[in-house]
Amino acid sequence: MTCHGPEGKGDGPIGKALKPPAGDFSSAESKKKSSDELQDIIENGKPKTAMMAWKKQLNEAEIQDVVAYVLTLRK
Repeated sequence: MTCHGPEGKGDGPIGKALKPPAGDFSSAESKKKSSDELQDIIENGKPKTAMMAWKKQLNEAEIQDVVAYVLTLRK
């Protein structure tokens, strides 16, 4: 929420200030990413961005829950 915002548009209070800004899950670019690509980004982070790796903080089921949630934000 603090990075991607309540609707996943990258407009959270911290997300807007990041360089580059947090991703917008409703964007055309984001919608092109497969579930596997999203899982990889969540697990391993995204180089040259503030997106950190979560694989040490979340278990496999939690990561799958995050992927499923991100997919619901593609409006």
